[in-house]
Amino acid sequence: MSDGRWNLTKEEQKLYMDALADELAPLRARAGISQGELAYLVGVSRQTYSSIELKKKKMSWSTYLSLIMVFDSIVSTHDELRDLPAFPTELINRFNDGRPVENKKEALMNDEFWSMVSE
Repeated sequence: MSDGRWNLTKEEQKLYMDALADELAPLRARAGISQGELAYLVGVSRQTYSSIELKKKKMSWSTYLSLIMVFDSIVSTHDELRDLPAFPTELINRFNDGRPVENKKEALMNDEFWSMVSE
């Protein structure tokens, strides 16, 4: 029997992809990366990426996931991306049985802070 947390409808995918499409140009500008460089990183041609950014073409789910990974990995876009509806926080939580996934570095810093305060 399939575990429901892994089921993702086409409608859910479309919501995430459409939300990201709305933010591609600002995210790319903030990252300081060209269309060609970003296209290369996610495995599409520059022309395909340009068409996606201009909303002339829909991105595939694999392109969405690749773009999320790239923008989440760049310091200048990480926080902004995580505040957007395009970032799949609910999906990540679903994959982890409803437990939010926190940044391990931030969690460590919080633990260190509270240990210093309690001394």
